[in-house]
Amino acid sequence: MRFEFEDVWVWLYRRPALFRAAGEALFQIGAAGLLAGAFAKVVAVTASAVPGSAAPGGGIAQHYPNLWTWWVPESPAFLATYVAIAVAGAILASASKKVQRQMRNF
Repeated sequence: MRFEFEDVWVWLYRRPALFRAAGEALFQIGAAGLLAGAFAKVVAVTASAVPGSAAPGGGIAQHYPNLWTWWVPESPAFLATYVAIAVAGAILASASKKVQRQMRNF
């Protein structure tokens, strides 16, 4: 079975609402990850200013040891991943919105 990019357009025109929902979900996941990363940076900077706190340069897992923090972006590569997810979601939602408008005109 061969994958062709034209198949994506066929799927997009057949189910634009599904693609729009998927794009909005991807955008929200990317935005939530970026907000969590910003929060982690604020926590790390604020905690390093408090005397007697954990050593500066530690990750968010050091400040919240009981929480799952593996998904919080702390490196530039992980931040870029969340930006790419958010941008892909925005592009997908925008394309499906455009398709829905085109289909209303028929």
